[in-house]
Amino acid sequence: MGTDSHDTTASRATRRCARHALGLLDERETLLLLPADGQTLVTLLEYTGAEGRSVQLVLPTTLRETNGGRRVLTKATELQITCRIVADVLVDEPTLCFAETHAVALDGSATVDPDALTVIQTVRPQLPVYLLAPLGPDRSLANQAVLGKTSAAPALSSAIITSRGIYRPAMVARYLDERDTPLDVIPLL
Repeated sequence: MGTDSHDTTASRATRRCARHALGLLDERETLLLLPADGQTLVTLLEYTGAEGRSVQLVLPTTLRETNGGRRVLTKATELQITCRIVADVLVDEPTLCFAETHAVALDGSATVDPDALTVIQTVRPQLPVYLLAPLGPDRSLANQAVLGKTSAAPALSSAIITSRGIYRPAMVARYLDERDTPLDVIPLL
């Protein structure tokens, strides 16, 4: 598989993951965004704007100057979506948290940026935290011990959103066993 093929697969996975995340949104949500590279969150914002959904965004000050943070802010400005940059993320009373991951292990733990991990540990008791992992778990990563100290334990997330659906952290390994049904095929069962 060449680079172009991988980019196409990754882009499709990102779009599908963002669509699944979009399905979790009710009207007038306040979303706490924790970007890594920002691509899945930017795609989510594009879908939100295309559907005319009313959302507000909260971005931690610590993630503002990251590449992902800048991408999210640029897209929010372009779509005229309010995005507050805050030091205390709970002040704006967000209703959902979406955090992009770098890698997901088979046990449901995931690596995130260190600043994002700090925020997740702070907000998890009060707020649902959804990890965005378009390509699902990495077959070679068994558990949190393999991921290192910037990993979020499975208990720190409500669910993991992938291109194939939304999984409880303990069940994310099922992603690897499920086939991706082509878009032009309608299951009859």
